[in-house]
Amino acid sequence: MNATAPWWASGLFGVLGALIGSLATLSLGVLNRRTVRRRLSRAEKVALYPSLTRAANKLARLRAWPAETGDPEDLLDTIDGIANDIAFLAPANVATTVIDLLAAAEKLSDAVRTIRQGRPGYGNTVAKSQLAPLTAATGELKAAIQAYGTASRADLEITTPYVALYP
Repeated sequence: MNATAPWWASGLFGVLGALIGSLATLSLGVLNRRTVRRRLSRAEKVALYPSLTRAANKLARLRAWPAETGDPEDLLDTIDGIANDIAFLAPANVATTVIDLLAAAEKLSDAVRTIRQGRPGYGNTVAKSQLAPLTAATGELKAAIQAYGTASRADLEITTPYVALYP
């Protein structure tokens, strides 16, 4: 019984070994690049996600009257810019909550602008006729912030629930 390999086997094993070695190196390189891309994207998300919450909370806490307390349009522009950046990076479940948050922010900004363009109520306060729309718009924005906070934390794999600082 002869235990030697055929003459062509050593060449075949050499070619197969080189092919397997290069495929392993190539696949590890692809996995490494994917990990780096995911890490960079996560770092960008960690910076952007809380900034949207911060800007939206500023708008939600903005006093509608007197008009000297801040500009709702400037806050809305800030929210819009951050929302566009997040929509570019975020998965669909987070982007959907960003769309809702942006719509609620626009509604509250419009309510504040309407109040400021009108006449003040008794004692230089918000008129009673404008109080209900303002309260509703503020509540919608706070609910949208809560939904966004929950979705963005889930995307970052943070398992604890989002707790709003300004409920």
